[in-house]
Amino acid sequence: MLVPLGPILDSLWDAINTVIRPIAGAAVAALIASPSTDIPTVALAAAGGAIALITHLAKATTRLAVNTSPEPASNVAVSVAEDVAVAGTLAVAFVNPWVAAVIALVLLLAASAVALTVARMARRGVRRIRAWSTTSDPSA
Repeated sequence: MLVPLGPILDSLWDAINTVIRPIAGAAVAALIASPSTDIPTVALAAAGGAIALITHLAKATTRLAVNTSPEPASNVAVSVAEDVAVAGTLAVAFVNPWVAAVIALVLLLAASAVALTVARMARRGVRRIRAWSTTSDPSA
């Protein structure tokens, strides 16, 4: 079966632009709001926005997996861990921003790894369900 590439490329382009458009819009808005702002500052702000988006997506993926667990302990533990991580990183940021940046990077990498693992597990589960549903005969 031959799959047309047009819709796939179009969807891929839309997914990429879902990330790019808000960041570029924020950069343009920063330049409009303060014309004296220099380009490196705006580029750093846009990079911060991109990192915030990636972090949010990783957190949302992880929370989706945690929220589906039937017992409340993991949900509470993850929620408290999130709050402690944010408060702790902010406290460190006021004292030493570079140390906070390293902490944030480590947390970003950890959250991304967890989100990718959850996504792989979900895909594997979907494949198993599809395989099971196509092999079982409902009319039998």
